[in-house]
Formats: sequence, C-alpha cells, structure tokens
Amino acid sequence: MCYSVVVLTVRWRSAAHDTGSAWERLGLGIRYALASLALGPWGLPWGPIWTVVAVWTNLTGGVPDQSADD
Repeated sequence: MCYSVVVLTVRWRSAAHDTGSAWERLGLGIRYALASLALGPWGLPWGPIWTVVAVWTNLTGGVPDQSADD
C-alpha cells in the first residue's frame, strides 16, 4: 500500500497472507490497490510513481515469499 501527504510518500507492506488460489490473492489485493489509489498519488514527486508500483504489485499477487525454508 502507498499513501502520501504533500511531499511525503510512504510505501507499506501488509503482513503475509496465506492464500489458496490466485482469486483469493486478487480479492485481497484489490482492497489494498483501492486504498493506494485513494491515498497514494498526492505526494510529489514520488506519490504517483509508487502508487502505480503498489497497485501493480497488489493486483499481480504481491511479492514472492522471502522466507526460504531449507
């Protein structure tokens, strides 16, 4: 998620969610994407840029799992 206030833009990652299907990931991602679209593009210059990145990440299933279980 991304939110902005005039010249401050903050990118925030939610907690990891264990999902069973791509549709479940999309359902969760839509909520965060809508929040980013509403709150993100207002900070200049990085607000619009990071908002697009956050929405893309949310709608494509998030980031890969970083915890490698060896």
